Amino acid sequence: MVKDKLLTTHERMALRPDERARYVQKVLMDVLSVEKDLTLSEIVEKTGLARPTLTKHLELLSAKQLIKKEERELGRNKIAFYKKVGKVLENNEHIFEADENIRYSFFTIENDEGKAVCIQQKEEDEYKASSVKGTIVIKYESVQQFVKELNTFAAKVIKK
Repeated sequence: MVKDKLLTTHERMALRPDERARYVQKVLMDVLSVEKDLTLSEIVEKTGLARPTLTKHLELLSAKQLIKKEERELGRNKIAFYKKVGKVLENNEHIFEADENIRYSFFTIENDEGKAVCIQQKEEDEYKASSVKGTIVIKYESVQQFVKELNTFAAKVIKK
């Protein structure tokens, strides 16, 4: 996505907050799909979006395991590079509601290393806005062993 094809600031601000967040995250994913290993400055240059906005959404996408932040030493400085980790496979999300404010979302992602199950803890605030509080990614080949270990651990905890 090129800067001149993006919505203007006025157009973005006219969107509802959840639509605006999805839009910014889509822009980020599109930019990171085309080019790998971009710095925050390069992303700002390519999108024209504000640094604080990008930082916030890069952190959210990182928490969702969709992008990866990698710090590299260049001389005396550490520079953060961002790259797309994988894509969420369509139509396979399962949601478990733990209580009225917390839910767990299960879905599959695919990246260079193969497919994995992703589990996110999401929390809703008083305005029903959802945010990711934590994420775990388990490679397909480890899922059965993970469930077995989780069951063993849960059995010990429940006995106490």
